[in-house]
Amino acid sequence: MTTKELREVDPFMAMESLREALAGVGIALPSLRVDPASPALKLVELGRVRADVAVRLAEALRRGGRGVTADAGALVVDTQTDKLGYVMGQVGLAMQLRPVAGGREWDADPAHVRPATSEERLAAIRERNRALNSAGGGGVL
Repeated sequence: MTTKELREVDPFMAMESLREALAGVGIALPSLRVDPASPALKLVELGRVRADVAVRLAEALRRGGRGVTADAGALVVDTQTDKLGYVMGQVGLAMQLRPVAGGREWDADPAHVRPATSEERLAAIRERNRALNSAGGGGVL
């Protein structure tokens, strides 16, 4: 785009385009809006975000928006199912995840997978301990 074409971009369309792109990698900026105070400048306000959202945004930009890449054993969240799981590997375009308490793996779209937060990691440890204790004998899940 030329400089003149860039100036002619509708800020509302730009805002919605950005909102959709961010949603595609599991990021929402609640304060995203067109700046009403300076319509001639066509500014889009990104707003303030929590530090963890800023890190996820930076990671998405580094990946080029291709979804999460995670090593086997990493704890992640499948945002489509809202489930925690350990990365078992990747087959084709799908990331294979195993439930925290063990069980059958499921395929997740890497574009809808994000790293687990500290609170989610603690919840996973508690869930895994409960499952191990109820299995008796301290077996491996």
